[in-house]
Amino acid sequence: MRDNANVISDDKTHLLDDLHSLLEKQLDFARRGNMVAVERLSEQTEMCVRLIAEPHVLDAPGFQDGRQRIERLFGRLCLALKAQRVETSTALSAVRRGRRMLETYGNRAQSR
Repeated sequence: MRDNANVISDDKTHLLDDLHSLLEKQLDFARRGNMVAVERLSEQTEMCVRLIAEPHVLDAPGFQDGRQRIERLFGRLCLALKAQRVETSTALSAVRRGRRMLETYGNRAQSR
């Protein structure tokens, strides 16, 4: 008979695959600029991470092998999100500049 730690680990070994799949989907959506979908998936990802973080789950042999794979994928997701943030910030700056120009020209047109 198996002890509780092994039963918990055996029942949750699919979690790394689930987490990997969720992170890949988030990365794909982030690269396409679909931040709403990234946010929606982040709720599922968080739940998966919480289950993996439970005691004894990370002690299973399968988790050690997949951990590096998840860390690399998470790093790529972080880079994609940073790139999206820069792109959004640049677009926001351009919109603000355009708005200031419109306000300036609008004020000049009204004063004539």
